[in-house]
Amino acid sequence: MKKIIAAAMSICIIGGSLPAVYSCSPDSVIEANAWAPSDYCRYDNAEVPYDNSSFVNSYAYVDLEDSNIKPTLKIDKLEVPASAAGTKQRVALKISGADGKYSRTSFHVNYDNRLTVSDDDLSFGTAVSKLSKFHDVSSDCIFLCTDGSKDTGKDGDYAYIDFTIPADAAPGDLYPIGIEYYNGSTSNDCFTDSFDSHEGQLMQSYLFTNGIENGYIRIVEDEPVQSDDTKVYVSIHTPEDGYVLAHQPINLTDIDGDGKLTIDDALYIAHDKFYPTGDEGYDSTVSTYGLMLTKLWGIENGGSFGYYVNNTMSSGLSDELKNGDSIRAYAYSDTKNYSDAYSYFNIESADIFTGRTIDLTANYFTFDANWMPVLNSLNGAEILINGEKTDLITDETGKVSVKFEKAGKNIITASSDNLTLVPPMCVVNVSEKPATIISGDANCDGNIDMADVVIVTQACLNPAKYGENGSSEDRITSAGILNGDVGSAYGLDIVDALLIQKSILHIIKLN
Repeated sequence: MKKIIAAAMSICIIGGSLPAVYSCSPDSVIEANAWAPSDYCRYDNAEVPYDNSSFVNSYAYVDLEDSNIKPTLKIDKLEVPASAAGTKQRVALKISGADGKYSRTSFHVNYDNRLTVSDDDLSFGTAVSKLSKFHDVSSDCIFLCTDGSKDTGKDGDYAYIDFTIPADAAPGDLYPIGIEYYNGSTSNDCFTDSFDSHEGQLMQSYLFTNGIENGYIRIVEDEPVQSDDTKVYVSIHTPEDGYVLAHQPINLTDIDGDGKLTIDDALYIAHDKFYPTGDEGYDSTVSTYGLMLTKLWGIENGGSFGYYVNNTMSSGLSDELKNGDSIRAYAYSDTKNYSDAYSYFNIESADIFTGRTIDLTANYFTFDANWMPVLNSLNGAEILINGEKTDLITDETGKVSVKFEKAGKNIITASSDNLTLVPPMCVVNVSEKPATIISGDANCDGNIDMADVVIVTQACLNPAKYGENGSSEDRITSAGILNGDVGSAYGLDIVDALLIQKSILHIIKLN
C-alpha cells in the first residue's frame, strides 16, 4: 500500500513539468492504479529480470524497429563480501545510447525491502546534471524523474542509490533491484525528448521493451586478504596543529570489507584509535571520480586534502598498501590556489643514542605545465625540533645534520619563508648510550654468531635498507653499531664483519 501511495504522489505527467505533490485516499489510489505487485522484488534470493510485457505505449502506435536511437538503462549488479554486512553499498543506474537525445524521464525502481534506504541516500548523476530532477523514496520503491526544455540528458550515471545491507546478510543472499514500468490512467513512466516527438516515442518504446537490465546486490564469501599483522605508518598534518600523528604504526585490517588493504582502511583505523572522538573525525564517500576523502582529523574543507604513500602521490583512497608502507595525509592550508607544496626528508624515523648525529636531506614537489611532479631540493629551510625553531638551515642541496644530546622523542620538521609547505617530518627516538657494550653482538640478541656478521655486512653494503636509518625492519640499531664496531679505525665497516667472524672461529678474541 505504501508503494502505491508513493507512486501516485510522484508521477511525471507527460507533456508537463515536474510533479506537484498531492494527497489522496488509499481507496482512490487502488482504484486508479492497479500496479506494482508486492512480490516484484521477492525474497527468494533470485534475480528479477525486467518484464517488458508491462510496457504500454500511451501514444499512437509506434514500431520500435523504426527507432534510430536504442538507449539502455542498466542497474549495477554488485557482489559484496559478507564482512560488509550492515554497511551502505552504492548502486548506480547508467544510461547509454541516448547522449543529447532526452530530457523527460520517470522510472520506478523496486527493491527488496530487506534493504533500507532514505531520501538522503539518493542522488542524481552527471548524466542529468543540466535537467530538473525529482525523487521520492518509499518502503520498497524509489521514484526518479527529470525534465527540461532542452535535450541535455547525457550517457553516463543517471542516479546513485546507497542501500544499507542487513546486518545479518550472509553469503548466497541476493537482494534484487529492478525497474517496473508504471502505466496509469493519466500518466506513465517515460523516457523521451523535450517535445515528445515521434523520434522520442520510438526511443521510449525501445528502452522500455529492450533496453532495461535490472540489478542486484549479491553477498559473497570474503576474499582472503593480507594478515592482520600488516603494519603501516600513518602521519596526519593539519594547518592549525601541525603533525597530529607522526609516523604512527597501525595494524592494518580490511575495515570496509572490499577484500583489499587500502589507504582508506589505514586512515579510518588511525582516526578510530587516536582522534578524540574516534571515527567521527574521518569520512570518505564515493564520487564520480572514485572514493573521495571528505573529512580529515575533524576538518571538512570541501575535499581539499592530499595523501602520499612512501612519498609518492597516491591516485586514490582505494590504493592498496603493503607491510611497511608510510602514508602521509594532510589538509590544505591554501584551499583557493592549492599552493601547498609536499616535502619530505630522506629518513622518516630513526632510533639513535645520545651524542649521535642524523643526516637529513629535504626535497619538495612542484608540478610542470602537464601536472607532472617535479622534485626540488628544499634549500634555505629552517629546522624545527618539536615545533621549536633552531639555528639549523638546509644547504643548497637540502642537506642538514642534527645532533641530539638528550634522550627522548623528537619530531624534526622544517619551514620556509618562500613556500607554503606540507613540512617534511622525521621522528627520532633518542636513548641514553648504554654503559655496557657487548663487542660483536651486532644484532643485540645476547649471542655472538654468524647472524652478527650478516647484519654488519648488510648495514655496510646496503645502508639505505639495513643501515641505522634504513628502510628495513631488520636494520641495524644504534646499539648494534656500538657492539659491532670492534676494531676498525673508521667506524662500522666491512672489516668489523671479518673480525667478528674470526672471533667466532676462535682465531682472535674481541675486547
